[in-house]
Amino acid sequence: MEPTADPAALEAAARALQQVAQNLDAQGLTATFARQASASSWTGHAAQQFRTAVTTDASTASGLAGDLRAIASMIEAGARKVRQIRAQQAKLLAQQQAQSNAPSRPVRALP
Repeated sequence: MEPTADPAALEAAARALQQVAQNLDAQGLTATFARQASASSWTGHAAQQFRTAVTTDASTASGLAGDLRAIASMIEAGARKVRQIRAQQAKLLAQQQAQSNAPSRPVRALP
């Protein structure tokens, strides 16, 4: 049975997840917004609640970024496995073809 997964498509999906993770992590937009909110001169109870909410969201986003990286790594490993299986199948098919072209018994001499 031939695998139906496309390794190139899997790798593209992994790259897309890595990009989303980068946008979520500390170098991404969420953390930048959190830093800006923390550095603002806005004061009072509402300001503190906002900063707390933004900091919590940034932390959550960072955790999700790690999860996305782990998923991307699993997808990349799956793509490598599909390539490996396809290479093994090609080798086995070549061996089978070579064996089917070779006579299994000596050919009798023609009269």
